[in-house]
Amino acid sequence: MILHDQYTHYEYFVIEDKDLFNSVVSALIPIGAIIGAPLGGPLASIGRRYAIMIIAGVFTSACVLIAFFDFYCLLTARLLMGLCVGAYASVSPLFVTEIAPKQIAGPLGTANQMMAMLGVTVAYAIGFIVPL
Repeated sequence: MILHDQYTHYEYFVIEDKDLFNSVVSALIPIGAIIGAPLGGPLASIGRRYAIMIIAGVFTSACVLIAFFDFYCLLTARLLMGLCVGAYASVSPLFVTEIAPKQIAGPLGTANQMMAMLGVTVAYAIGFIVPL
């Protein structure tokens, strides 16, 4: 991960341990996903389409929040992204099976989750191969 000085230098302290910084920032999305997955069920009760729109709005806001180059904004944004990933993972299969024709609803719900995991795997593989 490439770090900007705005993330690591503050008026009162400087973050010296880059590995700790990278670990904390990287771990926040899975931690948020663990918290967000159970929240997807109650959120889906308002309607799957509206739930996905709310999740997308919060995720977009978190992406914008990262641009502020502040340590606490970065941590908050990563945690919000994780919450959205977890909630989306529980709402999207419901939505797909709800709108798909009955004959292919099951396979489409499964394919949705498999493609999401394939995307994560490819992203990690590229990160492993391409050094920053």
